[in-house]
Order: sequence, then structure tokens, then C-alpha cells
Amino acid sequence: MKHTKKISALLAAWLALSAIFCSCASDAGDQNGVSNNSGGTTATENGSSETLGVPNTRYDGTELCFLTRAGVIGVDGWCTSEIYAERMTAESGNVSVAVYERNDRILNDYGVTITELRKDLDTHVTAVRKEYKLPDLYELVESGEWTMGKLAELEANCKSDLNGDGKLTYDADVCGFAYTANAAHCILVGGDISMCIKNEEDIPVYALDVERTQNIADQGQLIFDKEYTIDLEAAVASSGKPIEEVGNIAFAGNHALFYSECMLTVSHLRGYDVDFGIIPNPKYNKEQDTYSSFMHMTASMVSIPQSIRENDLVMISSMIEAMAYHSVDTLTEQYYEINLKTKTAKDEQSGPMLDRIFADRVCDLAYYYQWGGDAYGSIARCLLPGANKSVASQSKQCKTRIDRNISKLISEISD
Repeated sequence: MKHTKKISALLAAWLALSAIFCSCASDAGDQNGVSNNSGGTTATENGSSETLGVPNTRYDGTELCFLTRAGVIGVDGWCTSEIYAERMTAESGNVSVAVYERNDRILNDYGVTITELRKDLDTHVTAVRKEYKLPDLYELVESGEWTMGKLAELEANCKSDLNGDGKLTYDADVCGFAYTANAAHCILVGGDISMCIKNEEDIPVYALDVERTQNIADQGQLIFDKEYTIDLEAAVASSGKPIEEVGNIAFAGNHALFYSECMLTVSHLRGYDVDFGIIPNPKYNKEQDTYSSFMHMTASMVSIPQSIRENDLVMISSMIEAMAYHSVDTLTEQYYEINLKTKTAKDEQSGPMLDRIFADRVCDLAYYYQWGGDAYGSIARCLLPGANKSVASQSKQCKTRIDRNISKLISEISD
């Protein structure tokens, strides 16, 4: 019997995108003594080919196992669906078929079997209700007039305390905006705010525009006003239900006009009888050039445990790169072009909105590296009700911590 070597890789994923992004592995030669010329190239426009960062090497008998996040609500919760798929049946969905095809290529080209172990690991969608006589939101986006002020205005006109208890609840009343904690991050990014940027020497530097950020925080106080919004995190605490279930009840149950969540929610809402459209985060003002979209830190992130043996790193990194390459014409197309734009879309206008959202994704290094602890979050929380600190005071503390963290990182890289 052939010996099967099992290698584990950790995938912490709450994927807003279908493709997996990771660094290219360098060519380490033919470790197993069996080379293969299949895969590893991509055609250019003139018909020639370019070599990818994937060794033309076979790793026959190797199992590459991903530890992925299990769904919170059965298999349809916040789970990872782009790593592994069972053998195809007549009931298999298009994404599962694409995943299976991609993994089959990996097996045929490199002799590596992709498996997964499911465990729990430690955007913007809007509902358009005709009863409230809303303007054409798609036209507002296209004209550049979809701003934070407009969102607050529309929210304030949508509030109904249906059960008469004097407070809005996620399952009994109607509110202007149902949100989670990350919604403040989305609004902040939507205002074209960056805590850290690269300088002319390609080094990260602290660059928060305090005045603009404070103006956005003032807008946030209106957007998240308790009088016409529902904090879904608080609803989870009071109900004991998972955040996904609470959010689905609030939005799909027609209790919220606007709902801010990650792109995966689009697929989750497919089974509900609710009409909804997809629009980007609002801009700070009409003069802002683009609609910027927030990328959650766990979106499309692959981690390799330190326990992995050094001589297995080339195989793991190159196979992850190969999976990303073969996902382009299988999984990415099926998830983005079919599932999001066609299969789960409620109207034709959502497609161009998705293109706009994906085109202007923002990745702030201060957020991803968690420099200064949760410095980015401390600024975002200035937008939420009950904020007791100004952006200026928070920024002063953040800058000191972030500068120290950047210096430490640069020193470690230099060493």
C-alpha cells in the first residue's frame, strides 16, 4: 500500500470573495523525483505563456487538509464552501461542481488530494421597500449622490414601533438600518479614510486625516442613531440566537430597510421571500471620487501553522497557489458571475453594483496587522452611539502605538 502523507493547513475564512490570495512559492525543484509539465503556465493575449510560481512537481500520495470554519447554522451558516466538495451528484450546486473540478485538476496535475476538517474558528446589502417611496438608489449611486447624509435621511423616514413598547426590536418592528459592529468599519472606509499608507520609500506610515474622520464620526452618530436603527449585536445578547439568524430575521422578515453585512449574505438570503438590491457603502460627500468597500481581516486569508515541517512548506504554498490559479476559470466565475450576479440577484442592476464594490476594495494595514491593538476599531467606534471620546484623542493614542508597531515590524523584517 502506498504511504499517504497528510499535511494540514489552517484556513481561517469568512470569505467575502471566492478566490484565495496568497504569496507565490519559489521553484524548489523536483522533491519527489517525478516531474510533470502540466499546469503552471497561463496564456497571454498574444498566445505565449508565462510561468507561474508553481513548481512542475508531483507530490503523489499527499493529502493537503484544510482546517475550515464550520457553519453556525447547519451547513448554510458562516462556513467555508470553496475548499472541498464531495463527489458530484445531480443535486450538486454550481459552486460545488466548480470546487470539485478545481480539486480534481490539483489531483491530476500534482498528485495532491485536497480535503478539509470543519471546526468553529476563533458589503453591503440593502432592502428596497416600495411602501416608503424611496428614490432610485441605483441612480443615486451612479450619479455620485449616494452619501452618508442621504443614508441617514432615508433611515430617519423609516421607523415603526409596531408593538407599541417604545423601542425597536429586530423581529417585531420596522427600522431604517439593522447593523453589526463591523458596519462602523464599513462607513469609515466608505468615507475614504486610511489609518496607514505607504510613503515614497514603500514604508507604512500613520496618516489618519483627523478632521475628515471626525466629520465622518459625526455623520455616523446620525446613521447609527438608536431612534431608527437596530443593533443586531445587542439583539444577539438579549435573544441568545446566533448573529446570522438574528440578521436574517431582521432583514428577510422585512423589519429593516437597510442591512449591512458581508457579501456571503447574498447567498444566504437566496432562500427567503424578500426583494433586495445591492449597493456600495455611501460616500462621505458628492465630491469623493469612489465608493470604497471594506474588506474584513479574515476574508480570503490562508494560514500555515508553525508546526509544519520546513521541507513541506514548498509543497503547501505551491499547491495553494495552484488552487488559486485553477479557481479563476472554475470557482471564481461560478461564484461571482453566476451565484452573485445571476442566481441570487433579485434584479439586473445589482450586477454593475457588485463590479463597483469589488473594484474599490480597501485593505488598511493598521486594521489587518492590528497595530496598536484594536486601534482601527477604536476609531470606528467613534461613529457609534455612546462614543465618549473624540477622534482627535483616540488618534493621538493610536499614533504612538502604531508607530511603535511599525518600527518593530520593520526591524524584524530587516533582521
